[in-house]
Amino acid sequence: MTTFAAAVATEVARARAAYPPMHSPHEGLAVLQEEVHELQQEVYRKQSLHDPAAMYDECVQIGAMAQRFAEDLLAVAPPPYTAAPATGGTWPTGTL
Repeated sequence: MTTFAAAVATEVARARAAYPPMHSPHEGLAVLQEEVHELQQEVYRKQSLHDPAAMYDECVQIGAMAQRFAEDLLAVAPPPYTAAPATGGTWPTGTL
């Protein structure tokens, strides 16, 4: 059985091969929101129609797109930041 982390890693690799890097934080957020919306549609179905496999697949997609967003973000805004702005750190100026 494949672990969740392995499924996410496989999906990240597939997405990298199929699509260019995310161009902005706005694009990354939009991609994540789309995946969350797809999970929401599965969850909000009538309980008798729930598809656990589809929900799992959407969770894999969310994990993969979150990882991809973070990695693409770091590629264009590498350290010297020490923490995300929400925790008091700052992003380098002139990025994203």
